Amino acid sequence: MTICYPQIITSMDLLQSTIRLDRLGDHLSKNAIKLAALTNSTLYGVQAFHSEMVKRNIQPIIGLRYQLEINEGERVEVVSYARTQKGWKNLLKLSSAIETRHVPAVPQKWFTAYSEGLVSLLVTTRHVYPQLSALYSPTTVPAISFETATDEEFIAQLKSNHPFVMPYAPAQLETKDDQLAYRLLQALDQGKKLHEVAEPEVHSLYSTTQWEELFAPLKGWDQSFYKLFSSSYSLVSETPLLPKFPMLEGANTADYLRQLTYGRLEKLMGNLPTAYQERIDYELSIIEKMGYSDYFLIVQDFIHYAKSKGISVGPGRGSSASSLVAYALGITGIDPLEYGLLFERFLNPERVSLPDIDVDFTDYRRDEVIAYVRDKYGTQYVAQILAFGTLSTKAVAREVARVMEFSQETLSFLSKAIPSQVSSLQKALAENRELQAFVARDEKHALWLDLATRLEGMPRNVTVHAAGVIISPVPLVDVVPIEEHQDGMYLTQWTMKEVEAAGLLKMDFLGLRNLTLIEQMTARIRETENVSFRTEQIDREDRGALKLLASGDTLGVFQFESAGMRKALTVVNPESFREVVAVNALFRPGPMAFIPNFAARKKGQEKVSYPHPSVEPILRETYGIIVYQEQIMQIARAVAGYTYAEADLLRRAVSKKDRAVLMSEKKKFVDSARRQQVDESVASNLYELIVRFSEYGFPKSHATAYSLIAMQMAYIKAHYTKIFYATLLTSSAGNRDKQLALFREMKRRSIPLLPPDLWKSSTRFTVDGEGIRIGLSSIKGISKPFLVKLLEVRKLRQSPWKSLFELASDLSAVHFTRQTIEPLIKAGALDFLRKDRAVLLASLDPAVMHAELVRPSDKVDLLSGSIASFGEPKYTESAAMPTVYKLAYEKEVVGTYISTHPVEEFRSKLHPSLQSLDEIGQQIGKQVKVIGLLKEIRKIRTKKGQAMAFAVIEDERDELDLTFFPETFAVVNVQLKEQQVYKIQGKLDQRNGRMQLIVSTVESV
Repeated sequence: MTICYPQIITSMDLLQSTIRLDRLGDHLSKNAIKLAALTNSTLYGVQAFHSEMVKRNIQPIIGLRYQLEINEGERVEVVSYARTQKGWKNLLKLSSAIETRHVPAVPQKWFTAYSEGLVSLLVTTRHVYPQLSALYSPTTVPAISFETATDEEFIAQLKSNHPFVMPYAPAQLETKDDQLAYRLLQALDQGKKLHEVAEPEVHSLYSTTQWEELFAPLKGWDQSFYKLFSSSYSLVSETPLLPKFPMLEGANTADYLRQLTYGRLEKLMGNLPTAYQERIDYELSIIEKMGYSDYFLIVQDFIHYAKSKGISVGPGRGSSASSLVAYALGITGIDPLEYGLLFERFLNPERVSLPDIDVDFTDYRRDEVIAYVRDKYGTQYVAQILAFGTLSTKAVAREVARVMEFSQETLSFLSKAIPSQVSSLQKALAENRELQAFVARDEKHALWLDLATRLEGMPRNVTVHAAGVIISPVPLVDVVPIEEHQDGMYLTQWTMKEVEAAGLLKMDFLGLRNLTLIEQMTARIRETENVSFRTEQIDREDRGALKLLASGDTLGVFQFESAGMRKALTVVNPESFREVVAVNALFRPGPMAFIPNFAARKKGQEKVSYPHPSVEPILRETYGIIVYQEQIMQIARAVAGYTYAEADLLRRAVSKKDRAVLMSEKKKFVDSARRQQVDESVASNLYELIVRFSEYGFPKSHATAYSLIAMQMAYIKAHYTKIFYATLLTSSAGNRDKQLALFREMKRRSIPLLPPDLWKSSTRFTVDGEGIRIGLSSIKGISKPFLVKLLEVRKLRQSPWKSLFELASDLSAVHFTRQTIEPLIKAGALDFLRKDRAVLLASLDPAVMHAELVRPSDKVDLLSGSIASFGEPKYTESAAMPTVYKLAYEKEVVGTYISTHPVEEFRSKLHPSLQSLDEIGQQIGKQVKVIGLLKEIRKIRTKKGQAMAFAVIEDERDELDLTFFPETFAVVNVQLKEQQVYKIQGKLDQRNGRMQLIVSTVESV
């Protein structure tokens, strides 16, 4: 009976196998396999394979499949297996060399150099055997494919010269039924249609009987192969491999960290209060004891570099804001003692875990900091971390359909029928009758479902982890396989969890768009209003910013934009920065149920009580409600005498909801509390309170740090409103919904939206007097080369163009084309010429001809004076453009109405008493009358088969959801048309935080 499976290729060899690791173990166990070898072309997924085999009591062997060059232009297939720890190290290096140097085949000198500790199979035929003789050794073994297995004479020759001969039949299919699915994978890999890919010659997972039948002449190969792997080896380091901060020889990093920390903290605070001195000494002692001094120095170094280059750095995220050392070194921007943040929440001396300081940078300059780290520590020691893109449910459905050449109409149907967040194709099928009918209608559709289901969830391509970077104290290839990435950076072949399992410390360099926005806003404020403005100096208790937050006026404000969060702000009405932090922490699944209690207690409408006097100082700021994880730790310390380290262990333990753990921890807590003279029943109740809130509690450190960013944005919105809007509008280019929301809010604030102007506009939105002028790049159809040319020409002029024809000659026929100038006219960007837009459109062709005549290319000297001799054509006369066309054109090219809104005209002329949509919010449950532009009508059938509809109505200030129940819809259905203005009456309702109007009557205007 065969006891070894020597060559398995899994789906981690991207698009080269249908074998899934989660099902492989069953097959091998059923066949009594004692040893299994993974032989992918990379080292992707080897840790997961190793763990799965160990779990099944199967000895895992890691191999690597590649081509070996034996003569110029001639290669053989090789599989090298790690036999010892040295062999594993060599396999790491061999895989890394193949993936970073991109050789068509491995040179023989590499094969020899990396041979120690490896067993290598050379796939042999009569033709190549004579050329391989120099490579054979006791651990270099000939292997034959099943085609050669019938050549008894050649096999006899091999056996006479070698201790044993191996079979070569790498499995790439789970079963023979996967052949079509594998062919489809090949089509995806090659960018072809299914019919363009030939029938593959690949092996499925064989049974032991099949192995014996296919390779009968090699009887006993499995016993010999098994004996070669008697010793085991580890894929990962037993101890953490922490990076080292470069120091002068003999210098001590712990001493340097202490010196640096004290120096910078004294610079911040002057003479240190006793509490700060004690806290800093405590933290430094823990950091030194746990061996993390280098880590803190590394992080502060690259943050210091970023700040020195003007790269904005966030105030902290996660639990790192709990460290006073981090604050002193400039790693975070929050004083932990000021806000009661606990160091043990970040680094627990009683729980060995790697420190985790995630850092936010402006998103467009994050790569500069990573490049600095790469250059400082060396390319051989620094890498970004690999991730995998998968054939997700929606993606696999569409991709399989595309490769099978389904029609575009079918592809669109499948995209709509399968939700983005659905967990599986089978679930999508169970929930959608139309999809069920589609599958049942045609055999090809049923085949599509079968193939897509087989491939669903498989890895498809390599991507890069959004933030993770590793710095190794030893060359990366000694620890982890790598591959080429970009800009001189390497990429690990292992994912984040695998890299951490290997003992390497991951550092997250995150790009935060809101830091970029704040940076841009700050630059504009300094340029135009306040040269000394700095966000670090913003008063966290600023009345204007707090008032803005309390009113829910937080569109565009980091962390506080959602409708639910805005409602929470209005309910709580925060009057201090600490209360802003509390709202940020409360608005999470679970704790948000306590927002009404928090608000009521704050306003004195609900009694604030404390289960024991010792917890009052802890829960006073949150009105007796446990909001933060740190409060759980503080209660354990105050009531039961726990150290903060023990309290953090308690917090972690009870959050897992393990019944046995809960009972043992409760006994310990109650017994400890009794020793603190706390009544047993009180202690028991407090423990139950901790258990209840442990799942809900949010890290106060993270809420505080991110609320600081929110406060900075709220301050700018409150005090530099137009700059806030101009920056956000520019950054949300391409997001029409976000821009429309900002436009409406500006309307409510009476901030004019000024039309684009070819003479005044920048490429982006800019503040212009009391309004905000639309940037030229916001106009649909305007290219970047045109804008570059326009700004170049505009710089050379002293005054605006006097006519369309003068503009044409300045820009030349290369840039002055109907395709470019027509959208500018429609947007109003040429209104400064003081001609009606209809006249400008009518004169466009003559102007294009004029440009072609006087300046066919843009190389003619603008100052030569020769152009004037040609004269200018006359404008083509035309009737004035009707307002309805003007607005339609604006909407077409800019995405919004600029001159006015269609509703405004009707309101002012016919219905001046009707409220605008943003004014009706206080009339929930009442009948209201509104006027608006109807859009987005969506018709459905009820369970009874009756027709009803949902729609959206908008005016110049807001939009509102409409619901037409069957009785009403039957009456008004005929008259409803999108983009028409109606007067509508109905009952105002609120559902899921959104207002909606239950329509009763509709009247055209």
